[in-house]
Amino acid sequence: MSVSTSSRAPSTAFLDLTRGVAALWVATAHAVMWGGNAIPDMLEPKKAVDLFMVVSGFLMFYTIDKATDREPPGRWSTWRSFYIRRFLRIAPAYYVALILIVSAWPLVGPGIAQLQAMNPGKWANDHVYGPQFQSLGLRSLALHITFLFGLFPDLSFSDGLPDWSLSLEMQFYAIFPALYLLARRHFAFTCAVLALACLVFTRQYMAGVERGSLPAFDEPSLILFNLPKFLVGALLYEAGRRHSLALLALGAAILVAACRWYGVSGLFLFGLIGCAAWAWWRGLPDWAERGVRSRAVKLLAVTSYSLYLFHTIVIFTIGAPLLSFARSIGAPLWAGQSALVVAVLGISYPLAWIVFRTVEERGTDAAKALTHPARPLAPPMA
Repeated sequence: MSVSTSSRAPSTAFLDLTRGVAALWVATAHAVMWGGNAIPDMLEPKKAVDLFMVVSGFLMFYTIDKATDREPPGRWSTWRSFYIRRFLRIAPAYYVALILIVSAWPLVGPGIAQLQAMNPGKWANDHVYGPQFQSLGLRSLALHITFLFGLFPDLSFSDGLPDWSLSLEMQFYAIFPALYLLARRHFAFTCAVLALACLVFTRQYMAGVERGSLPAFDEPSLILFNLPKFLVGALLYEAGRRHSLALLALGAAILVAACRWYGVSGLFLFGLIGCAAWAWWRGLPDWAERGVRSRAVKLLAVTSYSLYLFHTIVIFTIGAPLLSFARSIGAPLWAGQSALVVAVLGISYPLAWIVFRTVEERGTDAAKALTHPARPLAPPMA
């Protein structure tokens, strides 16, 4: 079999696999965690969220560059279309999840409490995830609807959804036009300076939290905490576009500093990022390219966003009854945990597919209609 070379048009199909694996990773890790076991470093779900940020940084630069001919980045209309597409990609499914968890809170809240009661040692010092710490009042809902909740430490995790990263994503979109235009002039310098500034800010902020002079964020939902990870994706894209080892090395350095990916999990994640870099730069072997374009990978990719959104609702609704039943028949912990993982994925994936077809695709269609309205038909000739 032949191996793709740089003469072939670069393919981003490998990102579908990355997104699909990251979403599966998060859902599985959360099911294991709420099922009673501590999460090993290899399965820490925030590492998968880091991958989402890297992918997002890559895709934003790739998408704008790809459309430069028809949507020049120097025009306001380009960025208006950008915001419409991004909002309608993220918001519709999120609003459905928000409505669902608010409506189901009489089941979800007690479900969280029961799961924690099954493992009192694990949750004894919890001050984030318990139902008593969630806030579904008017202030909270208004800030969630506008995606501004991530700017407030007390609301970064406050509705039972893993949506802190969505506020983070929206903050990234808000600054992206300025970031793109600045980086296009001085790419390496811009990324290096911004990453360093964010890392210094984060360190100083955490020192303030330890002193008690600054409020702690329950989740790292402020863009300044995580912008370096988006910049790694941007550097990965630009390194492949220019075939630049220097930009790739800068991205790796920022990755080490921002993510602290050490040990076995660090090696795994570096390997995954390295494969992505190679796929973008040199192309995948033909058999691998066919694999990442397969229906199975496509299904993982298109359901990844809704799986990420809805899986905690499933865990909090069915987790306690399922684990209680497993204990009542004397099943060992691993068996109950495994059953929970299978049940959560078995329910969440069909739900994610339904939401993708009925909500996400409608949002995408609406964005296309708003950004590329159909041209009126020419009048008939006399």
